[in-house]
Amino acid sequence: MLPLVNLFCAMFSGIGAWVTMTPPNPVPQKSEVSGSANIKWIGSKAAYITKSFPVAVSFLESLSIVAAIFDIPVLKKISMLPMSTSSPQLLAKPLAFYIGALLIVFAGYIRRRCYQEMGRNFTFEVAFLNNHTLVTTGPYSIVRHPSYSATYFYTAGVILMWTSDGSWLDQGLLLKTFAGWIITCLWSIWWLMMIIMLTLRILKEDELLKKNFEKEWQEWRAVVPSRLFPGIY
Repeated sequence: MLPLVNLFCAMFSGIGAWVTMTPPNPVPQKSEVSGSANIKWIGSKAAYITKSFPVAVSFLESLSIVAAIFDIPVLKKISMLPMSTSSPQLLAKPLAFYIGALLIVFAGYIRRRCYQEMGRNFTFEVAFLNNHTLVTTGPYSIVRHPSYSATYFYTAGVILMWTSDGSWLDQGLLLKTFAGWIITCLWSIWWLMMIIMLTLRILKEDELLKKNFEKEWQEWRAVVPSRLFPGIY
């Protein structure tokens, strides 16, 4: 039973990554996009680049668990595992692994709810569309920027899963090669830059909504004062 739980955690973490970082709508027109050049680069293209590595890691994590369950040497090779890696090493996951998986799935769920609630208004670019509406229902009735909250949950989940003993990154060969180590470091730096810029974007989005919706936005802010986490920020 536990091996299957491990497999589901690995698979759903990949699905969570895909949902979290896949734009639900086309890129808006240039005339609708707002923000400085530093903010504009964080959009749909950046999201596609960002999700490729965690989705690949989730796939290889899933493959390594299947290899351990059925003891298939060829799958160990495909998933870049040392042939000496035993099934117990791959299947014994700490609590942090499961908490991380839950956080990633939770993040994907929040993002999905945001996409549904915002409809055509949701873009990965800071934009004010024609006939734009101020959405204050669903997740937006709890905090003003729930999709960003989801990004922080996702980040915490990835850190917990990837750094867990017995995870694919822990047991695999990627970090044991210079090229793999460089790739992982570059993605980590890229993700850190994304998080910093997304945090700055929150202020820009508030400014844009306040400017265009004025009284509506003020009323919403009075009811929903927190940007990311209720009662904290």
